[in-house]
Amino acid sequence: MVATQSSADGSAARGRRRFALYAYPPNELGYCGPDDPSLLTAAAGLDASPTGGLDTIARQFTGAWPYLSLIARANHIADPLEDAVVDAYWLGGPMATRVTKEDFAASSAVRMEIRTGRHEEELVSPLAHGAPLQHNYHVFVVYPWLGVLRRGGPEKVLSILDGCRIRQGTLLSLDADQATVESRELVFDGRTLKEGKPRAEKVRLGLEAMVGHEVPRLKIGDTVSLHWDWLCEPLSAEEAGRLAESTARVLQALL
Repeated sequence: MVATQSSADGSAARGRRRFALYAYPPNELGYCGPDDPSLLTAAAGLDASPTGGLDTIARQFTGAWPYLSLIARANHIADPLEDAVVDAYWLGGPMATRVTKEDFAASSAVRMEIRTGRHEEELVSPLAHGAPLQHNYHVFVVYPWLGVLRRGGPEKVLSILDGCRIRQGTLLSLDADQATVESRELVFDGRTLKEGKPRAEKVRLGLEAMVGHEVPRLKIGDTVSLHWDWLCEPLSAEEAGRLAESTARVLQALL
């Protein structure tokens, strides 16, 4: 019983730190979460327990929180910040495919967009075509940016989509608090989005306070996850494959 409780506590703390690690860059940019991003870093580094301050802060991410709650409920998990739920939200996989169209349609993520003039069917139909309900679904389907592009919007919109999505790359070099990573850029052909040719990009390293001692040290050649200009964590082959498949399925459902 003690070992089981310890394992559960470890998963809860790990999930909270991973949520903060991926959520920090858009919070820093002012897109979501509390006005002061230092609240997120402080809670992640000092109080990542299931009853700690990070839970209150995570609920202020009005984009991410509905998805975490839906994934947890669909998989009969009580804690939306348990590591498996957080993992499914950022990287995708089977757990993110178990949310029904009906439950998603009733969620605040969809209700809010309907109030701004979006149509429910537009927001939920990709689920019926196999798209997992994870972060890149929110970026490509729920956010209005793809529609803006299709209406001839500025090229800057594509860079927003590219940065906001969770993507992966190969670590080429490390330099103090920066890294050079090779990743595939997002391209738009006038109607559809797809991943294009590899490009080298400079990114920042995730905050040490959020990582703790649980994440292996980075090595040249590692596959890593990226969010905006931020290297989140190294990915296993299984995690990288899951992220690639989830992203591809969301993009295909948009056709």
